[in-house]
Amino acid sequence: MLRPTVSPLDKRDLLVQVISASVYEADYFPVELGAASRLTDSFPRTPSVDFSSHVVAVGRKVIDIG
Repeated sequence: MLRPTVSPLDKRDLLVQVISASVYEADYFPVELGAASRLTDSFPRTPSVDFSSHVVAVGRKVIDIG
């Protein structure tokens, strides 16, 4: 997997370093569905909605992250 860098950061992007993450029901539910999850999920899929992070870089046009 490619590691993101600051250089190609779009003016509206925010780059964060995830410090810790928890497993949320939405993360493991597709695994329980098996092949059937391919019918309902779109790819690429971004797992984990609950995490703690540090802001590494901010695009020029970012004015709020809340």
